[in-house]
Amino acid sequence: MWAGLCVAPFGVVLALSGSAYLFRPQIENLIQSRIDQGRTVASRMLPADSLVAAAANHLGDAELLKYRLPEPAHATAQIELITPSGEKQLVWVDRGSGAIAYTMASNSHPMELAKQLHGELLAGSFGSVFVEIAACWMILLLATGAYLAWPRRGRWIQLFLPRLGRRATLRSLHVSVGAWIGGFALVFLLSGLPWTGILGSGIQRVQQWTGTDGPGQEFRVTLQSSAPSSPGMPEVRLEDVLELSSAAELPGPVEVSPPRGSSGVWTVRAMTQRRPDRVTLHYDRYTGAEIMRISFDDYPRFKQAISVGIALHEGQLFGVPNQILGVLVALGVMTLCVTGPLLWWKRRPSVGRDARIQPVEPASHMARRRSA
Repeated sequence: MWAGLCVAPFGVVLALSGSAYLFRPQIENLIQSRIDQGRTVASRMLPADSLVAAAANHLGDAELLKYRLPEPAHATAQIELITPSGEKQLVWVDRGSGAIAYTMASNSHPMELAKQLHGELLAGSFGSVFVEIAACWMILLLATGAYLAWPRRGRWIQLFLPRLGRRATLRSLHVSVGAWIGGFALVFLLSGLPWTGILGSGIQRVQQWTGTDGPGQEFRVTLQSSAPSSPGMPEVRLEDVLELSSAAELPGPVEVSPPRGSSGVWTVRAMTQRRPDRVTLHYDRYTGAEIMRISFDDYPRFKQAISVGIALHEGQLFGVPNQILGVLVALGVMTLCVTGPLLWWKRRPSVGRDARIQPVEPASHMARRRSA
């Protein structure tokens, strides 16, 4: 009872923020269209290196973090940089003129806010622990709720059809919603646990112990470029990297990260939310040679299963129907989080509220009264 009351507010917040994040591709396209409004796609595009230089100068000699490859219909390119003071900024630059179209702090992006709210309650690692605890309790509540609602006489249809117009309407609605979305909610909750701090790190350690952690060069890149063949050897430019990776026909959005340090590598990632379609490419910063290519087939089976679960959790495993399913599950979770506390409120103990406690007579007094 108390667990349900404590978890209910977290369930509503997670359902709302998760619903927003389900539509990340559509929301990002909407933001891009708003920034491009009033601009036309230029017939001659500036090189990507020129766009990055314009964005860096606008922020005061900032350093490139990510270049997002724009779609052909986009008039501006999105570039993420880090300023000398350590602030991450998103800058949209007109691809034809190099003019700055829009600037935004990276952590102020609506999808980044939704992600932080959903995963950390906007409270960093401290909030992440609360999210993980709430998710685990929700799994337990779904299991115990299924046990309590399990039909004793095999009348399964009663679980899925709420009774209307009776005193048991609220309870019947709670049970019916749980019956419809309980299994899906359980899958969504379990598929989100690999992201959590405690259980997620435990899963990573198990992967390392069992050798199922995969290539491990998707994000934390430790690869190194070859030494330059001669002093002052020119490095591969961003435009060259884009040309090298174009043959791979990567699904968008595609992000390019520059080399880090004197021997780092160029990294090109297909950051589509449908995880099985993701591909990562690494190129030598001096020769442009492809050092490593990572795709879904390179993952061990366990990591493939996690990737499929994450794609389902993000609503991108099977397109719009996956998003609709996620929204329906989120609505169901919110309904359970509201009807559950209401049921408790209606059935809460009346002692001390509208009834008085009658003192219990000792058994000897009751015997004397009967004999009299």
